[in-house]
Amino acid sequence: HRFLELLDLQHVRTEEEIAAQAQGFVKAGFFPADCPLAAFCAVACRLFSSPLGRRILASPQVLRELEFTYAMPLAALAELGLPLPPMERAEEDILLQGQADLLFWEPAGWVLLDYKSGGRRKSDAALAARYQKQVALYQRALAQMHGFHFQAAYLYMVDDGRLIPLPI
Repeated sequence: HRFLELLDLQHVRTEEEIAAQAQGFVKAGFFPADCPLAAFCAVACRLFSSPLGRRILASPQVLRELEFTYAMPLAALAELGLPLPPMERAEEDILLQGQADLLFWEPAGWVLLDYKSGGRRKSDAALAARYQKQVALYQRALAQMHGFHFQAAYLYMVDDGRLIPLPI
């Protein structure tokens, strides 16, 4: 995850460019010399050589690691099928903090990409069900805060390169 965050997207079009950045990250102290650089590079190569990766690289606006804090009405949790915290009233707000891994803009709207790991033994449907509400909360907060209109959202499973579409 950190590796994808640090990459200069102007230099991810070839394996060589990604490997050179990886070596630079080690020299700069971001990663120890014995870390699995080849695996990190493979994750990045899979992503940026994919159709979605090419869309990211073609986008005129890419936002990464966008932090946000949003006072969300508790009623919005209920709308998403999430339980209300005990002893709270639906007209009150809850503070939601998050960090969107990657967003990019296309003429049809924003696309949200959330990096996940640890899903090798789980089906796409199980992973989508597990994370869909989290991503929906992120989309709602970013739409309210920044006026983003989302056209798509995906999970990117860094362990195996799966791209899992989520409902909007």
